[in-house]
Amino acid sequence: MQEQRKVMPGLLRISREIGIPPVATNDAHYLTRRDSEAQDVFLCIGRAQRGVLAVGEHAEPNRLGYSLVVPTVLREKGFEFRIFTSDHRPPHVHAFKAEAEILINLIPLSVREAACASEREIATALEIATTHHGRLMARWEEIHGK
Repeated sequence: MQEQRKVMPGLLRISREIGIPPVATNDAHYLTRRDSEAQDVFLCIGRAQRGVLAVGEHAEPNRLGYSLVVPTVLREKGFEFRIFTSDHRPPHVHAFKAEAEILINLIPLSVREAACASEREIATALEIATTHHGRLMARWEEIHGK
C-alpha cells in the first residue's frame, strides 16, 4: 500500500532510535468462520455499501477477501500447530517448524503429508499431536463445527 511505503522509513528510524526491533504481523479480522458474517457486515457499513449488502446464504463467497484466518492453536518444541479457517474435513492440523510443514489428520491420528521435514520432525510433530489430541480436536470443532 502507498500509505505503508510512506510511513515505513519513519517507523524503522524510530525502531533504531529507541532500540526496539520492528515486528511484522498478519492482518486478522476474526478467529472463527462463524464470525465472518459479522465482519462482512461491519466492512459494508464502514464502506457505505448499503446497496450491495448481502450476507449469509445470499453473500458472494469471499466477496471482501477476509475468509482466511490461520490461528496458531498450539506451540511446542519449536512447532506451531495451525488450523486454517477455510480448511476442509477430515479434521486436521498443519504443523510448521522452520521450512517444514506436516499435515496431521486428527481422525484417525496420522500424518497425511509432509514437506521439507525430516523423519525426526515428522515423528515429533505426531507425538505432540497425540499428546494434545483432545485440545486440537476441540479447537477444530470450535473453528469448523462438529
